[in-house]
Amino acid sequence: MNANSKTIGASRRIIGRTAMLAAVLALAAGCETMDRADRWVDKQWIAQDHQLPKEQTDIAVRQAQTSATVAFAPRSATLSRDQRELLTRFVAGSGASHGDRAQIALSPAAGRALADRRANAIAIYLRRRGLNVVRSYGPGDPDAAFVSISRLVAVPPNCPQWNDLMQRRTMDEYKPKFGCLDAASLATTVHRPHDLVQGRPTGPSDAQTLDKGHRIKKPVSEI
Repeated sequence: MNANSKTIGASRRIIGRTAMLAAVLALAAGCETMDRADRWVDKQWIAQDHQLPKEQTDIAVRQAQTSATVAFAPRSATLSRDQRELLTRFVAGSGASHGDRAQIALSPAAGRALADRRANAIAIYLRRRGLNVVRSYGPGDPDAAFVSISRLVAVPPNCPQWNDLMQRRTMDEYKPKFGCLDAASLATTVHRPHDLVQGRPTGPSDAQTLDKGHRIKKPVSEI
């Protein structure tokens, strides 16, 4: 009986160790399966082919220019009502904002003094709309001025998904091509495209002002 008991006990230990080893192997296989599943998900959603190359998501900032011709009556430097309306539509349609540059080109053929007065009339009109005005003189129509506005514009990247989202209100969620929509949205909404090229200078620190206010602030119990 003792020999049989020892044999049975040894067999049970072997079976127990085998079961434990099988459990460890199964757990390891399960972990490997989980790792493979995680890698598959990463490959589907974060793989390089779902991240557009940087050159396809870059925002281009370039100089844009638009122009108009302002006509004057012979020997007159006064802007007619039609020409003032033309300038208003021209500035509004150009998308120019405060600080953008406008250039006035005139011909001095009708006299330099008359050309100066005409340039001043247009310059006053443009400066009231916040534009920086420069002038130049050269050959051309003696009774007309050539006005051009140049400004920086942000050109968004070409995103087919953006068109789908804007026109069809749909988007490929399986392969979204991350990054392009963000860049297109930023280029469309940025107020000053120059900020994408170089940030604005920071103003003076207000730490001293805040510290002074904190020091002189009275406790609630004293109010």
